[in-house]
Order: sequence, then C-alpha cells, then structure tokens
Amino acid sequence: PEEDCAQLGRSPDFDTLNILEIEAWRCALIARHGPPPEGCRFKVIPNPHDFGCYRTLGLRVMSEDDATVADYAEAVEEGLATWIE
Repeated sequence: PEEDCAQLGRSPDFDTLNILEIEAWRCALIARHGPPPEGCRFKVIPNPHDFGCYRTLGLRVMSEDDATVADYAEAVEEGLATWIE
C-alpha cells in the first residue's frame, strides 16, 4: 500500500518483481488476518495486457455459505492501509 510498484513494460525484470510483490502482499495479508480458512485460498490471477501479462492476488472462495470464509474474504478485500498495519 502507498508504495510504487513494478511497471509492466517499464521495469526491468518485471515478471520477477511482480511475483515478489504478490508474494509480499499475500504474506502481509496472512500476517494481519491469519491464513485463509478452509473453503478459500489465495491465487495468482494473470491479466493479459498489450504490453505483456501482469498478475494480481485474488482469493478463491469455494464455500460461499460459510460465515468464517465470508468474514475472511471481507477482511482481506479491504487490504491494508499501510505496510505498518
């Protein structure tokens, strides 16, 4: 949050940086909210673009009727305001 990120088509070795950023974000969310409960998991989502492919972090929900999963999904969707959080 509030940090510059690797830029597709501009940053040298973008693929490596993009993957590292996703992993850092996943780890930060787990550190703040705990690991995903049974019924959901983090996944990397490829996003094809004119300049190549960039990836984002998503949460795959398999148990939509589970309140624990719904609460977790809502919490991680809000993300983090800063890295200090």
